[in-house]
Amino acid sequence: MKKKVDLKTAVVCVIVGLIGVASISCIILSMVTGKVTPYLAMGLGLGAVGNAIGFVFNMQKRGKNNGSGKNGSIS
Repeated sequence: MKKKVDLKTAVVCVIVGLIGVASISCIILSMVTGKVTPYLAMGLGLGAVGNAIGFVFNMQKRGKNNGSGKNGSIS
């Protein structure tokens, strides 16, 4: 059974994916060139931004109820 993915989810996944690719490419570029200062910092910063966007989107998607039961406990 296939789930329908709404447009907002697809856009966020594409944006996070592009940020992740840019992050990894900056980190690899820092290893190849040997210049740690600009590229490694940019790569780690982009990785943090991508993870923050994904975290906020998943928390909004999940809602305030973290558990599956009526009392919020995780089964």
